[in-house]
Amino acid sequence: MKPTPPGYTLIELLVVVAMVSVLISITVVYSMNTAADRLAEADFQEHYLKAKNILLHAQSLYVQGFRSATDLNIEQLQTATDGSNWEVFANEISEITDGHAVDDFKIRISNADIQVKFFIADDIVLNGYPVQRQRVADGKDEIILTKVMHPARSRILKFNDYLAN
Repeated sequence: MKPTPPGYTLIELLVVVAMVSVLISITVVYSMNTAADRLAEADFQEHYLKAKNILLHAQSLYVQGFRSATDLNIEQLQTATDGSNWEVFANEISEITDGHAVDDFKIRISNADIQVKFFIADDIVLNGYPVQRQRVADGKDEIILTKVMHPARSRILKFNDYLAN
């Protein structure tokens, strides 16, 4: 009789194949979660930059005297400024938000501040961005970017302050 070389049994091979397939599955799921997180982070950064641009144009509206007591979406802003000097700034804001849903960005310009609001996925880490977060339904959070407006003092007050010093 010939000696048979030591080998693996069918059960041992099946166990090894099962362990390898479990490791591959875990790696694939982890990679998909990481990719989804990166896409959500990139989406947040894009919305944040657009909100900052909207805030710059909203400052022009503020300086020109436009105020809104409630949050306005882009269509409401355009309707409120239609036919006035503010229409140019509202159109620029509309161009920034082109391709987004009507309610993706909301704006409020009050006497005290300007707020731009937009939605992001719940699991986004803000990483030091100067924004506020509010919890809302449907797996999204509302992010608020605020610019506090300081009313400009008149030249008379500045002149009086200069004389007092």
